Amino acid sequence: TWEPSHFYHNTVICRDAAFRNYYGLGWGGHLRNTERWVQNNIFVQRDGWPGTVVLPGEVENLHAQSNLHFGQGERPKPDSRYRPPESDLFVDPQFESDLSDWRTPAEASIPDKSPAVNAGNAIPKDWPDPLRDEDAGKPDLGALPHGVDMSAIGPASR
Repeated sequence: TWEPSHFYHNTVICRDAAFRNYYGLGWGGHLRNTERWVQNNIFVQRDGWPGTVVLPGEVENLHAQSNLHFGQGERPKPDSRYRPPESDLFVDPQFESDLSDWRTPAEASIPDKSPAVNAGNAIPKDWPDPLRDEDAGKPDLGALPHGVDMSAIGPASR
């Protein structure tokens, strides 16, 4: 059993598919006896596309909206076991860097032209969001709102 989770405003970049091709690189799996709120995220899979599977007995435990999914190659047809929310996008987020080569650092900032700009839903005021005031207009998808620089972290930031 997992505690109920709120997973929002994240950018998740993964090389391989989630176990059983679960929705949102795994956030849509193992939902029996728990609930998950998954919204305003960007899910990128470097090899293939992020999954859309949610098991029939668990659909009511997933509260998903306004997530962007992108991968390499042809987009697969949605799995018959789950229909993603109409607010989800299946497009290229147009990050500042190419994510196809794992050896190059990922720059996951979203440019002006990105479909992730102003594509999210407002999250409740009582949910923590340290960048809420930095985001003009509707919420942007992903970890960083458009125009907000990545924080310098680690030894190279000194």
